[in-house]
Amino acid sequence: MLTSALVGALIVLALGTVWFSINYYNGSNRLRLEEKIQTVQKTLSTYCSYARDYTDINSNDLFQTMDRLANDTQVDINLYDPHGKLIRFYKT
Repeated sequence: MLTSALVGALIVLALGTVWFSINYYNGSNRLRLEEKIQTVQKTLSTYCSYARDYTDINSNDLFQTMDRLANDTQVDINLYDPHGKLIRFYKT
């Protein structure tokens, strides 16, 4: 009786530990990705805020910044025009 209670408690403890670890990993992963996305978004919106129209965005300076940003954050960055045509992409 005592052995089965001890085994049951260990099983419950193991399941709780696994559940906590998975939730912690997913939460920290989500936070890291959100920080990367915010970094990319802030940088690109700064470049785009000075453009008069979307053709001004099509520059080598912006593309170099996108490449550097994609390398630094290890994320893929795609830039589209207002009609949905792909202007530039960078795949890590």
